[in-house]
Amino acid sequence: MEVQSATAAVTDTTGKSQAKLAENFDTFLTLLTTQLKNQDPLNPMDSTEFTNQLVQFSGVEQAISTNKNLEKLIALNESGNATSLLGYLGKDVRIESDQALLQSGTAKWEYTLDENASEALLTVTDLNGKIIYTAPAVKTAGKHEFVWDGKDNAGLQVADGAYRLGVSALDITGGKIGTGITTTGRVSAVETADGEDLLTINGLPVPADKVLSVLLPEEDGI
Repeated sequence: MEVQSATAAVTDTTGKSQAKLAENFDTFLTLLTTQLKNQDPLNPMDSTEFTNQLVQFSGVEQAISTNKNLEKLIALNESGNATSLLGYLGKDVRIESDQALLQSGTAKWEYTLDENASEALLTVTDLNGKIIYTAPAVKTAGKHEFVWDGKDNAGLQVADGAYRLGVSALDITGGKIGTGITTTGRVSAVETADGEDLLTINGLPVPADKVLSVLLPEEDGI
């Protein structure tokens, strides 16, 4: 499992801030020491400004320290999330997604209609939005399965890969009917990237919050 930490950039920034603070503090002490050595004994420097600067340095140092503690908490939280995702590995899941992987001439989706339709159409597109295949959809309300054989409207077999399914449905008045699309696949990898938990399903990265249900795995090869 590959886990990418979202705190890497913040940690790097905090490290640079600490280095810059140390450099500035060293410069401040050098200047202060020089000033003390060369001050007029009859007119010594005002200690108020000196004290204020020390307080400011202390405040900045505390803020950076707080950031470091927050980074540790975030890292621990991410680690916990990544560990919880391990339970998905090797499982078949149903996800809310219009994308499915065409493999060996087969891609599967499930779609739902909120009510009976007078017109309903299925449209398969590539990831660039190019229409590959269209077909009538089942018009009755409820859940339906659509298995695509990977052939375009001209009957030619297209290359394996990721494709999208679109469902459009109208009622007798021409109003749009609500639809939903899901697909099923096996989780082969999990990761946390840019603060988002991702599952690799049928070779495609999917946000973990898109999982609707976990299923008993089908036999391999099916």
